[in-house]
Amino acid sequence: MAIETIGIKYTIPKLSFDRPASTPQIFILELKLANEPDSSFTMIHPNYQTDMEGNNTDGFMILSLLENTDYSLRFTNKAYPEKVFTKNFRTALNVSSGNNPYADKIFFKGQTIDWYYPGLMKATLADTKGGFFFNFDGNYREVEQNFGNMVPVDGISFKTVAEATISNRKLQGFYFDGSKYAKFNDVNTNRDAQIRANDLFGNNSDKSYSLFFFFHLEDQNDKVILHTVNDAQNEFKISHTGRYIVVSATKNGVTNIASSASQVVQGRWYMLGIKISPGTPSANTGYLYHPTGNINFPTISQITHSMVTTAEPAIYLGRDVTAGVTTAGLLVSRFFYSPSATMTNQNLNKLSDPWGQTPKVMFQKNGESTTIQLPEIWRKKLDDVQLSFAVPPDETLIPGTYDCWIQNYQGNKLNLKTGIQIQEFNKITTGFDIDFSQGAFADRVNDFKNTFYGLHGQWGGANGGVNANLIYFNPDDRTVQFEAHGDRYNGEVQGVGRPARDSSYSGYGVPKVHDHPEDPLNGQAWKTRVGAVAVSKAYCGYGEWSTWMKIPKESYGYCLALWVFHYQEFYPTDPLWQHWIDKGGKPYGGEDSYMVINHEIDMELPSHLTMGVVENWAELANCYFDPKAMDTKFHIAVQTGATTDDIGLFRLIDPSLPNQRSSWVKESDDWEPSDQPSYSNLKFNNWIGEKDSGKGFSSDKSSYDVYEEYLALLTKTEHNYADEQFHKWTIKWFKDKTQLWIDDVLVRENRAFVPYIPGRLTFGAWFPSAFARSSETPWLYDPNRAWAGHPADFSTLNLEISRISYRPYTTAEAGGDNEYYSETTPEANLRELV
Repeated sequence: MAIETIGIKYTIPKLSFDRPASTPQIFILELKLANEPDSSFTMIHPNYQTDMEGNNTDGFMILSLLENTDYSLRFTNKAYPEKVFTKNFRTALNVSSGNNPYADKIFFKGQTIDWYYPGLMKATLADTKGGFFFNFDGNYREVEQNFGNMVPVDGISFKTVAEATISNRKLQGFYFDGSKYAKFNDVNTNRDAQIRANDLFGNNSDKSYSLFFFFHLEDQNDKVILHTVNDAQNEFKISHTGRYIVVSATKNGVTNIASSASQVVQGRWYMLGIKISPGTPSANTGYLYHPTGNINFPTISQITHSMVTTAEPAIYLGRDVTAGVTTAGLLVSRFFYSPSATMTNQNLNKLSDPWGQTPKVMFQKNGESTTIQLPEIWRKKLDDVQLSFAVPPDETLIPGTYDCWIQNYQGNKLNLKTGIQIQEFNKITTGFDIDFSQGAFADRVNDFKNTFYGLHGQWGGANGGVNANLIYFNPDDRTVQFEAHGDRYNGEVQGVGRPARDSSYSGYGVPKVHDHPEDPLNGQAWKTRVGAVAVSKAYCGYGEWSTWMKIPKESYGYCLALWVFHYQEFYPTDPLWQHWIDKGGKPYGGEDSYMVINHEIDMELPSHLTMGVVENWAELANCYFDPKAMDTKFHIAVQTGATTDDIGLFRLIDPSLPNQRSSWVKESDDWEPSDQPSYSNLKFNNWIGEKDSGKGFSSDKSSYDVYEEYLALLTKTEHNYADEQFHKWTIKWFKDKTQLWIDDVLVRENRAFVPYIPGRLTFGAWFPSAFARSSETPWLYDPNRAWAGHPADFSTLNLEISRISYRPYTTAEAGGDNEYYSETTPEANLRELV
């Protein structure tokens, strides 16, 4: 087991002076074990400085202490040596973080598995001899990562189609439905080489080349498959015309044409292969490969040129560039180009038999001799670095213990994993109550470790993530503590980044470093803005969750949060894509179209209060307001008006008529912008996705219906909770609503976008640090979007929790049952607490 332990440390709290100081104070600081004589005091800081209120101003921490041990500190005022006082403290119980509990151990049915195996496809790919290969099997990238993406226009999708007469002959590819098409990226970046027509044919149509790809026709209509145009006198086209496949090349107004010897049949997967040598056209070859018989191109030797490409034109799939017409009923897969007209039989076999050559995912249940091949429909990504697949949620694999591996075309087992537990996704039906004030403290610590993991990863912008090693147990206060490191921290603890996306993948984040070449700290460990968060081992459904929490003195830049979390992410190639579209999922469009199904309930503070800002009351009158979001705690800001009474922060007093000026009462001249939060305000959010604003209203209803997937209710509480006192925070989750209670008083109810999938209970401190918009300083956060305030002007702070409980509701109490889907990556950022 990979166990990581950070030594016990102690941050000196605010000192209490007999009377207010008029200047900063400097002390000689000494330390000893509490049970030793005073002669054992050892100086640990010759100039420990506080401000006039007694706050530690230089971020000093005492390191390398023993856990659960009593110490004494002695302070001698350097200006007044006769003023000496001592302070006793006990160190916390340490926590070590261990392995990820899921990676290569437990697979939930329906989750995604990412296996990283460098060189995975080298043995199965044809040699491009410097060309490119797009398998069009769920992503837009060239397989060997040498060239730019395909650029889909209007959100091209993927589709898997099998031939009716040859059941094992099926491919996934780009699907052209008459409204979408694609072109090769003609933008050269520092990562991707450009692909344009001049790269294929040469500027003067003098290059030899091989071009192979699979295509599938859904009907007999004419279709343009590939087209590139330099000008009116120069173009290259591959089309389906009169049920024949036609290759035409026009150079300076002279057109060469080669047509297939016979018609093609709709519903079949053909592989088109042409090899053209303009200097020796007699060596040209052209075939349509299919198991029922190949079709040749008798006149392929008449292709004596390609096209002039002085304009460096883009290459289009599924579109007649000249006519501006988009193709319908076409699929294209496994697009291969080589700047050579020679293709060995071995390479040709690799292209023509993708089903036999492609690596397979295999399972074998312990105690059984038969193996199960993962159906191709559940494979999500395959390139030379990564193989991703979904564990089938159907009956393909029954729960149990399995060995699984990648099997290559030679039958060898690669990446063998043994003892994998395949489980159904479900929720717990019994609750828990961990009260650190009751019973033996060590028993409660074990209860906590048996119930929760530590989060060890990164999200939220320019921060150091959350580190599972910053969770401690304090035997004096009988609490679990979550330590947050602010902008002034410069100790030994390093921040955490995203997990490695290679064969070293562990399921949790790697140590974070400053990695931008212009960052003054480039190459150094990232140590600031690091939080601590715990997450329940079990998924919890409808029920009530209470946490007794003490928030430290008022400081900003970080967020104290309780949230229920379940996350899924899908791409068009995923077999569950359409399922979630049918359930109302809202994809992000563009080149890398994807969809997030994010079921989440949040309580976060500090917060601002303004749900949104409108220019004037006339604009507000035309807005659409979500009826489920309206209550008498809903606030907006208005920028301009006839008088000062019409400008400022307003609260809704008549939720039934939010468009009317008379339904709002002014509360303040201050708009409370998002970068000026308060601990008297909080966010109470429901999510079923991540789009779009979460404001609860929009300029028009159609926009709201199309885009909105969450509601962030910004809430005024009338109390500043950064008061260093314990308060009981409760989230109650029903089928049709969520409620937030503080000290057993209902504070807010949220009826919009109510999650229905069980999630993990998650709590702790983290740093919202949206990246600076300037491309010149991406390592910095944007103060205008740092909604928990800025800067994080402290070294360390501790959130304390004395008790945490969860009680699941019965179906009758909840008003219904949850729905059950595995998270895409349930292992994400988890570490055992040991």
